[in-house]
Amino acid sequence: MADQKISQLTEVTNPNPNDVIPIVNGGSTKKITVANLAVAGSSGTSGSNGSSGTSGSNGSSGTSGSSGTSGVNGTSGTSGTSGTSPTTAIVTGSNTFSGTNTFNDVVTFGASSGDEGGEIHLALAQTNQNLTGSVNLDVWRNRLRLWEGGGNARGVHIDLSKAPDGVNGELLWKATGLVNAGSFISLDNLKATVTTGGNRGLGLATVSGTIAGYASGQYQVISGGGGGSAVTINLTTSVSTSIIGWNFTGQGDTATYIIRDDTNSRVYRIIMIIGGSYNNNFISIERLY
Repeated sequence: MADQKISQLTEVTNPNPNDVIPIVNGGSTKKITVANLAVAGSSGTSGSNGSSGTSGSNGSSGTSGSSGTSGVNGTSGTSGTSGTSPTTAIVTGSNTFSGTNTFNDVVTFGASSGDEGGEIHLALAQTNQNLTGSVNLDVWRNRLRLWEGGGNARGVHIDLSKAPDGVNGELLWKATGLVNAGSFISLDNLKATVTTGGNRGLGLATVSGTIAGYASGQYQVISGGGGGSAVTINLTTSVSTSIIGWNFTGQGDTATYIIRDDTNSRVYRIIMIIGGSYNNNFISIERLY
């Protein structure tokens, strides 16, 4: 067959993938199959509009590209909505976070269902404890509950519907114990004990420095009778004599004191119950203000 120009050749409108086409590459004439030409073309796999091209599914702007749905900046990408650094993230199912994790801004746990709100389970200590299951924190109706996840569900709750507005309520701040005469229960800068001599009753001292203020009290003795009184106080690190001068002689004798600490602008309630032979006396110091 006589030589013909390419423009004179018969056109193939439905080429086969393995058909060969001449191509000039780097100044040399080479060949390329129709299949490979399709991959590298503008609409081919690696072309600008192809699956791996700039705008293709795997390209920089494509579905899996840097700006695509699954790309670095895309919806599911590192910085995307569901990525590792999202603005908003929803984590479902059972998930375990190990090591140190930081959650910025607001974190919501759980989804509401009937009377139940969010719930968090804390692992128990491995030693020196007698709890079962886990320690749980949850919302149930109006209550914030903290309880043992096994056994008889020992726990406590706060009914937030009864709390004051503006988050102005305070939880109890107290120290309690069973102590022998001369041993102390302490809270803040205030220490309390049962005196070891003279009139046997509540003795007060400071941890450091001094406290000036007032003490008022009510008492009830196990043999019958009771009363009340008030005095000024000037406390130091040395234990005072029995406050208000009361002398308790019987196991079960009880007194309640309100202590106004003007030095530190604080108010306390102290409950004392005398134990046998002045051992295992119960003392509770509760800060009211």
